[in-house]
Amino acid sequence: MATGYTHDLKADTTLEQFVMLCAREFGATIEMRDEPLTAEIPEFQPSTFYRDELVKAQAELVAVQAWTEDEAREDQAKALVASNQMYREMNAKAVERRNVYDRMLALVNAWAPPTADHTELKRFMVKQLTTSREFDCNEHTETARPILKSDTWKAKRVAEVAERVSRYTDEWQREQERTAERNAWVRQLRESLTVPAVRG
Repeated sequence: MATGYTHDLKADTTLEQFVMLCAREFGATIEMRDEPLTAEIPEFQPSTFYRDELVKAQAELVAVQAWTEDEAREDQAKALVASNQMYREMNAKAVERRNVYDRMLALVNAWAPPTADHTELKRFMVKQLTTSREFDCNEHTETARPILKSDTWKAKRVAEVAERVSRYTDEWQREQERTAERNAWVRQLRESLTVPAVRG
């Protein structure tokens, strides 16, 4: 039976065409496996995600380093409000999820299995619901966070943003290296097909 890769083979299909078609299942072109088989293998470009995040983090670092005491105090206050809001949302979701599990657990407990063979199914369903409830429905209590002096908060934030700058710098470098490796893999594959003995 023909596969997606052999379905359209014809008498005039070249080795190069077949190799490049199958190459998308390997190495540098693996991300193309879900694209149409007729899609040409391109020269890859690095994703700019890490570069863009690096630029943002560098700008934020400059801004944080220039904060006044009032700006640092205001940022800490905003962070505290955001943290409290996050805990309220997490707790609301936990309550909502517990209600869903409890409702279904009541329905499962009220259900009478039609035969003895179905009893294990009921036990399994109860276990799934009770285990999930234990894991998903814990309410979170935030411990009181101490209010830091403005210069301490600023130093903390500078360190956090500087760490992001460092991480994004490393990730952007690695992304460029990965892209170069992918392009080299494809180039080497194409060059191997220019040898006269394998053409045709």
